[in-house]
Amino acid sequence: MQKVRYILVVFSIIGLLGLIPFTNFNEFFTWKNLTPHFILLCILISNAGSIIYVNRTRKDKI
Repeated sequence: MQKVRYILVVFSIIGLLGLIPFTNFNEFFTWKNLTPHFILLCILISNAGSIIYVNRTRKDKI
């Protein structure tokens, strides 16, 4: 399960970097332009937090 989290983190970073050339920064703060970035950022934050939590709790049990 931990490998899946790492893969999702890597894919969300690649996705965020891949969106940069296609982003219209003149109208960035509209829902049309902001939603893909927001979704990938939420996936990145949630999976990174999950990885950190699992690693901390695993060290406490050892």
